[in-house]
Amino acid sequence: MFQTPKFHLGSPTQVGPLTVFPVWTDAPQPTRPLRARLPKGATIGEHDDGATVEHLLVDNPTAKAFLLPAGTVFAGGQQDRTLLATVVVGPQSRLRLDVRCVEAGRWGGGRRQQIRARRAPLAVRGALCGIDRHDGHPHGSQHGGAPIGGALYDDGRFDGGLPVRRGDQGEVWRRVASYQELGASATGSLLPALEGPRTTDLVTELGRLAPLPGQRGVLIGIAGHPALLEVFDHPTLLAEFPAVHAWLERCQSRAAFQAMWQARSAEPA
Repeated sequence: MFQTPKFHLGSPTQVGPLTVFPVWTDAPQPTRPLRARLPKGATIGEHDDGATVEHLLVDNPTAKAFLLPAGTVFAGGQQDRTLLATVVVGPQSRLRLDVRCVEAGRWGGGRRQQIRARRAPLAVRGALCGIDRHDGHPHGSQHGGAPIGGALYDDGRFDGGLPVRRGDQGEVWRRVASYQELGASATGSLLPALEGPRTTDLVTELGRLAPLPGQRGVLIGIAGHPALLEVFDHPTLLAEFPAVHAWLERCQSRAAFQAMWQARSAEPA
């Protein structure tokens, strides 16, 4: 019988509107962890029998398995894409990947795709999961609760919106467009927003965070609401991902972060 592992939250670190909890778990730890990067010889690209928007092909002729987490961003090919759901690619295998476009203004180019260092930001990943920006739950849920997947207004409020189905391409494009203020692209690509200049105040504070011994995950809250929980099978896998601040600074708009930062600074001690 499957038994859900226990999780332990450590003491949080508060940085402006963000709360970051280290996470430990009693789940069995593998002796040889999966890696989160392509082994030499593995490739990702368009399908051999013709490119389609919602699918890519991963070819792994090596003896090494690896992990592709949901929200992984692929650049190149006919257009930039992001991975719909987490995939474990086994050794000596070829798999079709379910992806969504994050570059609405381009269809043309080469066949090969490259994995970028940063994953899609929180609002875009919410669209991949079908999270309703109004109540924070997957499409079809009738339960209320704290919003966990929506974008933010400049005054720090979560925005509303109609429920979306999982991986709705139109909703993905709408959320990608909201990031153009962080890095405009002639083709509407998400990449300039992910890889452009950083928000200085947050980078300075968040840059001090680092994984603790044995830590296998992180819980992140934004403006008092739980936003993201990620737990990995091994501490080295957590450490392989870009530093937590490199992702957090992109999960909402710069203006929203600045507004919340100022509001937090104005609160009485």
